[in-house]
Amino acid sequence: MLTDARTLESQWSPAKVDLAGAFGGLVSLMNEQREKVNKASTNEEESRYSQRTMTDIRDNLVGTRKIYELFQPWLRQNTNSADPAHDGPSIDGQIEAGFDRLRALYDETSGEAIPIPPDSWSAEMPSDADLQTPFGRLYSGVRAAVDPEDAASVVSSLLRAQALLGLKPAAQ
Repeated sequence: MLTDARTLESQWSPAKVDLAGAFGGLVSLMNEQREKVNKASTNEEESRYSQRTMTDIRDNLVGTRKIYELFQPWLRQNTNSADPAHDGPSIDGQIEAGFDRLRALYDETSGEAIPIPPDSWSAEMPSDADLQTPFGRLYSGVRAAVDPEDAASVVSSLLRAQALLGLKPAAQ
């Protein structure tokens, strides 16, 4: 076993880390939050049998935040006196605030299961009453948090950070 370990160590070469791909993965993980509530709204919830979707999305947020913390020092170094609202520390604060809003939203739901949509739920056009239910608040809160068109969303903030760091996604 020792010989095998030494052979492995001598042949080990560090892989080239794809920082743009890693950072883009953060956006993908946030978009997965929306996918989970969208599926739940149409009774396609992937863990509807195990009843642990809330645990999944909570864990997803914790993991996203931990990975983001690896990029934070680099982002915070990017200051912009001409436009401090769009410099690294400001964007970092917006991302952290977005993570905090999602955590608070998830904390409103106890247990492991995602709340059940009301019988009258329509994913195309939920009523105001349906949006006031536990599921409706979760649904609308997650969708707002990951809306790339909303400048206050965590996804929008992550995209600004990605641009500021020069981590453009690879061409598809």
